[in-house]
Amino acid sequence: MGWHRRPNDRPRRATAGSRTAGEPVLRFETDSGEQTQGDWADVGTWPLGEGTAPLFAFVAILGRSRMVGIRFALDTTRPTTLRNIVRCVDDLGRTTADFLNDRDTALLARPGSP
Repeated sequence: MGWHRRPNDRPRRATAGSRTAGEPVLRFETDSGEQTQGDWADVGTWPLGEGTAPLFAFVAILGRSRMVGIRFALDTTRPTTLRNIVRCVDDLGRTTADFLNDRDTALLARPGSP
């Protein structure tokens, strides 16, 4: 997921461990209501009508509780991404100060667009 630091951010508590030798794990803790992270996952193909279609899952995770919201879609276009962000936030029952993603191309500003 993408990450940025605002000027007034305070340091977050982090814990480190290791999955395998030489592969450290760093976990950042956030305050309640501070951050949600969201991204697309390619789920594979799904039967649709007489054929199949690509299936994607938009996954949003609250930073503090790790509560997960998931919405499925047949594409990852800008309208679908924005709709699924709203639906996941609604499913999670709250909004946070920041919604982070990993430079989702559907959300990046394009030259000449508002």
